[in-house]
Amino acid sequence: HGTSFNVMAYPTDQIINVTLVNGHINVSGKKDGISKIIKMTEPGYTCSYDLKTSVCKTSMVDINRIISWKDGRLVFRDESFDEVVRKINRWYNVNIIIKDNILESYTYRATFEDEKLDEVLKLLKLSAPIDYKDIGRKIRKDGTFEKRIIELYFNP
Repeated sequence: HGTSFNVMAYPTDQIINVTLVNGHINVSGKKDGISKIIKMTEPGYTCSYDLKTSVCKTSMVDINRIISWKDGRLVFRDESFDEVVRKINRWYNVNIIIKDNILESYTYRATFEDEKLDEVLKLLKLSAPIDYKDIGRKIRKDGTFEKRIIELYFNP
């Protein structure tokens, strides 16, 4: 009773995160046929499970950042540009492609609430050495559309 938690698990990700907000939970998994249970009894901790290595690590996190999506906020706190792009892609259902690897070395701290994708891109452009090209959406043979494609470039 009174337990709430957040699970972040996407088919394309190597890491699954379970964050305890209130109450307590058990996170379990198997490695080499042996079951392991991690008890989480203190809110503010996340269990990160690596699907490739079967390693599970717990760490303290900012709960408000983790659950901000419920309130319509996209929050970044010292996150790599690669992670920022991954989250923006999911949030706006687009396909942003980083064309210059140097951009991946940047970290970002921002909060977006109720901004449209075009506004987010303009704000990123103002705060970082990037430029972008909106390729748009391609139509498939069956008449449906692919995701909108946006390319990001380093612009010193």
